[in-house]
Amino acid sequence: MAGVGKTQLLLHFAHQNANWFKHGFYIDGSSIQTVAGNLVARVRELGHTCRTIYDALKILDKWDEQTDGKYLIIFDNVDDRSVAIANYFPQSTHAFILISTRNRALGNLATEAHLELGEMTPKEAVKALLKVILPPGQSATNEQTNITFSIAEELGYLPVALIQAGGYIKPHHCLGDYLSRLRKSPRRILIHPLPEQRDKYQTTLYTSLDLMSERLSPLAQQYLHIFSFGHYRNFPPALIELAAEHHFLLDPVTVLDRGDEFRRTTILLHGMLCRTGEWAEDNFDEVLVELQTIFLVTLSEDGDQNRVLSMHPLVRTWAQERLQESEFIIYRNAMVILLCCGSGREGGRLHGHLIPHIRALSSHWGNLHVNDRASFELLIMPGPAYNRVDLKRDWMGIPDLSQRRRIASTRRSSHFDSQHHTVQHLATLK
Repeated sequence: MAGVGKTQLLLHFAHQNANWFKHGFYIDGSSIQTVAGNLVARVRELGHTCRTIYDALKILDKWDEQTDGKYLIIFDNVDDRSVAIANYFPQSTHAFILISTRNRALGNLATEAHLELGEMTPKEAVKALLKVILPPGQSATNEQTNITFSIAEELGYLPVALIQAGGYIKPHHCLGDYLSRLRKSPRRILIHPLPEQRDKYQTTLYTSLDLMSERLSPLAQQYLHIFSFGHYRNFPPALIELAAEHHFLLDPVTVLDRGDEFRRTTILLHGMLCRTGEWAEDNFDEVLVELQTIFLVTLSEDGDQNRVLSMHPLVRTWAQERLQESEFIIYRNAMVILLCCGSGREGGRLHGHLIPHIRALSSHWGNLHVNDRASFELLIMPGPAYNRVDLKRDWMGIPDLSQRRRIASTRRSSHFDSQHHTVQHLATLK
């Protein structure tokens, strides 16, 4: 994941342990060209005659510890899977090697010395943000601490986002309304330059994510855009399999016929998920591996051993922000169709997972097709007293959503007084 502090951690280690090593080499690991070029340049700086990467590695292989001492090599940002970084490791017992990468597979190079970084704890995040915002020696008030906790939570406790937020808040004196500015214009706020730091790290979160996305296949980018319209946690891949096996045509409630927009979206989904003409789970898993490799999504199991996908909330925001208006609509509609396919009887075992993702679309509720809204309402308010016939009549006869809510609430409460919480679920949908 971008912005968790990988580079800073490596540089901090190098500074703290400088007395262990006589020499240190910082190598840009982003491409084969930068790795080879940097290694050759660093060896030349020590006074050796060196024309090629093979010359450089030969010199490092024959390093004399008594004369030259131990040395540290930092390969930073080895994210490109085409870079076989192990080919550039000197074969010397005097070499110590550190790597920063978003490629999980490189952890296999040193399984017992592989450290996977995540977000900060809430307390760590607040401390880091306040350190940037406040003058040296000044303590935070209770109000400042509470506001900072809210900002840290919104930013998902991501180090680079927190430092970037501090760099924006401090000169603008806007701690109190930072969150409202962020929610109104996330891209404008999150491309703001980072404050000056000793390690000169100046890559913002959105810049890092833009660079990461360039390494993704077009298909993986499409998947990421669709996932971004659900909730950022616990999306069930089984929903995609269910929808694909039914050609994305499951409609739990049919109030009106579908139009051209629906056909365009199903064509997109079919092209993505059924590339050979039918659903193939192994092809889908290959894309998930690609997204996981650079930490844009994580795949895990819930308590019932169902596979679920999650992403950082800022990745979710970024993935939507970079879309053109027409792309935004079609990828949003793709998520809606997937959720609609799972809202009926066929997706019964997934219903518990779907509700948070339906809620995540609440700001788009008024733009959805009537069949989708009706299907979501049926899922939120299950039960025999509120069936498909009643629902279709309400949706056809009463176009105003607030009136439909009152009808649904009255009918539900008169028959199921013990289940008022289902009405409250519906009230969260705008």
